[in-house]
Amino acid sequence: MYVCVCHAVTSRDISREISQGATTYRELRENLCVGTCCGKCCKDVKAQLREETAGAFSLPGLLQPA
Repeated sequence: MYVCVCHAVTSRDISREISQGATTYRELRENLCVGTCCGKCCKDVKAQLREETAGAFSLPGLLQPA
């Protein structure tokens, strides 16, 4: 599904960048140009980034935010 219509970026493109190490919106913006034109995709890009990196920085046995 297209997330950024202006630059023809799909959710798969975003997932691929995240799997290759992107951890911030800035990295996605620099690598894929998302959010650099009309800005309508920013919210969805950030949401996908949060969802896909939610457990990436947690360590077993530590308290997690509610």
